[in-house]
Amino acid sequence: ILFNAIKIIFDIFYSLNAVDLPEFFEDHMDEWMTEFRKFLNYQTTHPQLISSDDDEKPSLLHKIQAKICQNINLYIEKYEEEFTKFLPTFCKDVWSLLMSSKSDNQFDLLVTSSIRFLTSVAKSVHYNLFQDPKTLADICQNIILPNVHMRESDENLFEDDPINYIRRDVEGSDH
Repeated sequence: ILFNAIKIIFDIFYSLNAVDLPEFFEDHMDEWMTEFRKFLNYQTTHPQLISSDDDEKPSLLHKIQAKICQNINLYIEKYEEEFTKFLPTFCKDVWSLLMSSKSDNQFDLLVTSSIRFLTSVAKSVHYNLFQDPKTLADICQNIILPNVHMRESDENLFEDDPINYIRRDVEGSDH
């Protein structure tokens, strides 16, 4: 129940910050970002948090982490000046999260949200965080290539129901 409430709180956070940065959130940004980092780096073996009823759906913890990535992506896109001091640590945290993610379907939302955040950073004035050739090689080898291949479940879906496969593929890129 607690983690469901946390996910709802992070959903509300996004809604309240989507149009404009409220003064309250600007004044308390350190506290919010500290909590975001805690949940991005949260490790557990509790089955209710790391698995779901359907192997295709993300777990509750992965939904929370994906929502955090969406929230910090909102901040880098709309409130870059206020968010700059947190950027290096969040880049490192999101990078670590991506490296630990598997290529299972349940990680799709998290991986997509994480990549979207890193893409926003790379498109911003902070692109220099990715200038190191080793970083670029790591991105290609550890993020792009593992996520480009077709999984067996994707092949089966494509063979059994090609229209649904295309629908899921298009919807997956819109999250």
